[in-house]
Amino acid sequence: MGQRKKIRSKDLRRMEYAVLVQQERKLREETTFFMFMNEMLRRRKMPIRELAKNITSIIDH
Repeated sequence: MGQRKKIRSKDLRRMEYAVLVQQERKLREETTFFMFMNEMLRRRKMPIRELAKNITSIIDH
């Protein structure tokens, strides 16, 4: 077997940054979603059962 290629610190920083960007994007999407659902609940334009169904379907994905 060949030697394992050593990961350079520059590449490691690049990978860590990519992971952070991904986590930030996901957090932003979740925050937007919950702000929207909160607003819908506040205005009661969506029945509670419908809202619960939407939330569970999104969480299951």
